[in-house]
Amino acid sequence: MREQEEAAAQEQVFGRHPTGPEGLPRGPSRLYVQMDGTMVHENDGYHEAKTATCYWETPDGKREARYVVRFASAATFAAFVWVLACRCGLPTAKQIVLLGDGAKWIWDHIAPLLEGAICIVDWYHAVEHVWDCGKRLYGEGTAETTAWVEAIKTLLWDGNVREILTRLETQRSQTPTPTPCAALQELITYLGNQDARLAYDKFRVMGLDIGSGRVEAACKSVVGIRMKRSGMRWSRKGSQTTLSLRVARLNGQWDAVWAKLPLAA
Repeated sequence: MREQEEAAAQEQVFGRHPTGPEGLPRGPSRLYVQMDGTMVHENDGYHEAKTATCYWETPDGKREARYVVRFASAATFAAFVWVLACRCGLPTAKQIVLLGDGAKWIWDHIAPLLEGAICIVDWYHAVEHVWDCGKRLYGEGTAETTAWVEAIKTLLWDGNVREILTRLETQRSQTPTPTPCAALQELITYLGNQDARLAYDKFRVMGLDIGSGRVEAACKSVVGIRMKRSGMRWSRKGSQTTLSLRVARLNGQWDAVWAKLPLAA
């Protein structure tokens, strides 16, 4: 019931539910869908505001972007992302690109909705995992760490994930102490789970974005600068209502929202 109420509230912001391609804008040549999360301080602690942005390039070379932000489970948030993507021309887009930080919920809940989408793990998050492993192996700020990381990065940049995994597994088998073994195994698991989403050589040839900087920027510009000012602490109703109105304004829906609300006499 709660999810139905959230969906109804979402429709008040974004308008009527999409009924099919004939009622939607013509899709762009390439539609990007990105998502991330940022924490907001509410009365009972910090909670994640899941944030998604859809963006595309117009025929005259400008980039357009639209947003949705919800305090919701991954499964519920997926429905909001779907509606937003449809409003940005998803059903008739020639190419769809889903970019995320590697979080499992993105690939489990969002990717299945975007049939045929090219799925990409954000390059910088992938490299961050490599650095974390390197520091645990050789220490913070050492030449050995830098050399090891750069070697793995080069292979990753060229899409040689299989070779990376082979190297890591060999190194793990030759490492007697538990902490470095655990670090190597964690990186092996992370890279192995992402697999084809790490084909950066192919993505670059296709001219695709490989960084999720746009949604990270949205977490700051859409959520952070409004919700994270000094001393702010929000109720759940207040935080979601404020963000929904902010998104409506940024999405060009401000007038449509207020046209539906009765004015006080």
